[in-house]
Amino acid sequence: SSQAALSVEKYIVDKQVRMEDLALNPSIVNGDHAARLSALQQSKAQSSDLAMTAFIEPNGKGFSHKDEAVDRGGRDYFKYVMQTGEPCMTGTMVSGTTKQLITLFAYPVKNNGATIGLIYGTVNLGTLSDMAGGFKFMQTGYVYIVDEDGLCIGYKQQPDYVGKVNLTKPDGNIKLDQRLIDGFNEAIQSDQQCSEYYTTPEGIDSKAVFTPVHLEGRRWVAISTAPLAEIEETSTTLLK
Repeated sequence: SSQAALSVEKYIVDKQVRMEDLALNPSIVNGDHAARLSALQQSKAQSSDLAMTAFIEPNGKGFSHKDEAVDRGGRDYFKYVMQTGEPCMTGTMVSGTTKQLITLFAYPVKNNGATIGLIYGTVNLGTLSDMAGGFKFMQTGYVYIVDEDGLCIGYKQQPDYVGKVNLTKPDGNIKLDQRLIDGFNEAIQSDQQCSEYYTTPEGIDSKAVFTPVHLEGRRWVAISTAPLAEIEETSTTLLK
């Protein structure tokens, strides 16, 4: 799960760098509506995972890369960026348009040190399932990703879990072993890799390794899990 955590960190940092570059783009800082629109469209075109880019004025009103009017004055991320002049990454949420899980990166647009607005990009999180699913743990084990609130946001082997299963709620849609929940909580609170033995909803005794994913202002967890029988078999083989 350490490799998976690093891959996710790299993926998110790449999106953050793109948004930071966009906020510094002279067409965004000094341009008129047409120049800013063009910059938004170019940034969106450079990354297929960006669902939307937008420029917002200090009054909360702005426009997207499709030149559609938006009003974000009431959003917490808008208030935070305008008040602090610092970037913001939101928690995981469901897109009102695509109904897919997304996260949002907002960056201040500054001119001579003064915050004159902000740009933001929403990132589809569907890629996380494929990214985590590319890693193996033992023979049949796998890796999945949950956000800091316990929500499953990337799980290739169990796509129905994404956006629905929460590791802070043992009696949710799918009943979870309390030991799995305890392991997640320990990883979040200690900010250290840890492991826990537990039983899956299918009744398989397993081991999970929890690895924190460090993001700017956020912390997700990559969870590697495999049947205990495979782990014990590997240990026995090594001792022979």
